[in-house]
Amino acid sequence: MSVQIDTSDVLVQALQQDQLDIVVGRTYGFPALDLSFEILSEEVLSIVARPGHPALAMARPKLADIAKFAWIVQPRPSPMREVIDQTFRESRVALPASTVETSSILTTLCLLLHSDMLAVLPSSVADYYAALGTIASLGTGLRGRLAPYGLILRKSRRTSPATQH
Repeated sequence: MSVQIDTSDVLVQALQQDQLDIVVGRTYGFPALDLSFEILSEEVLSIVARPGHPALAMARPKLADIAKFAWIVQPRPSPMREVIDQTFRESRVALPASTVETSSILTTLCLLLHSDMLAVLPSSVADYYAALGTIASLGTGLRGRLAPYGLILRKSRRTSPATQH
């Protein structure tokens, strides 16, 4: 068994090309006629920064206030990136001029700890690292929501023995 970590768009494409047996991800935005999907949960997103970040000193920072900072975002067309872009678009706020794109949560955490960058993480991940004192949530809301995530399989493909555990 091997485990591949990436954005849902990349993983679903690999599943449809028979490169993966199963995906834990989202089908949002993908043709799903050949896929079966079992919902596991929904996620809320949080805008986060390192403890001591200047934005944390702002009382209820608005998106326009924090757009001036550099951001760490997932690459397009990932579902999370679509929510981020939708939030900026609907708020009529220009996207941050400086961004780093990565789908790696570890890279995101490392960049956050050593800079004044901001990032968007699933709230469950943000809450875990906030409890450790590694990051802090800004409390600035995002307008869009991620589609639920779950188990995604090809309908026409038999599962391998490893996926049955």
